[in-house]
Amino acid sequence: MKKNALFLPALAIAALGLSACGGGTAPGVSSTPSSAPSSAAAPATTAASSATTSTPAAETTSAAPTSASTEASSSAAAASSNAKPAAEGKVMKSGAAKSLPATVMGFTADAGSGPAVLYKDANHKMIGVGAPLSSPLASLVEYIKKDKTRAGTGWCGGTGATDSIVCYVDTKDGVINLSSTSSEIPLETLVAFANELAAAVGVE
Repeated sequence: MKKNALFLPALAIAALGLSACGGGTAPGVSSTPSSAPSSAAAPATTAASSATTSTPAAETTSAAPTSASTEASSSAAAASSNAKPAAEGKVMKSGAAKSLPATVMGFTADAGSGPAVLYKDANHKMIGVGAPLSSPLASLVEYIKKDKTRAGTGWCGGTGATDSIVCYVDTKDGVINLSSTSSEIPLETLVAFANELAAAVGVE
């Protein structure tokens, strides 16, 4: 029963036609490979078109860092948060899963996600937010095998299944599972997301 609860967001994401990462069926979201080639191809196109100019090197070097620096600054902005974990024993208010904020730390909720709501940032990196689970927080936290970190009204960390990362945050209506992959989202960003989500929904 607990294992099925752990994999709920991954199943919801798979139902959308997204490939899950981290141990096959482990909770997580896939990268968006379609965006990577276009970013990589841009400097080559710029270099080819600027070959006839007097300063091709300057134009080529200015084009390549732009994409990388934009993504880096976006990731840095997403990771920034002033919210702190709630005191132990606190839970998110009743109805938290039904009143999720439209945006959290630059991630925007996809209204058509299904049972698990997907939050996407400007680089199409995703965090899944599942519906409340009936299992108690203490039993679900046992699935966190590494880097266990206090966050929101619960805990975040790695599941041990490749790069799958999760948070279990307690609400008045049950435990909500947040999931992603460390190759897409750093653990500290998922922790900050959980803190901000708790602050936005409110705790009691």
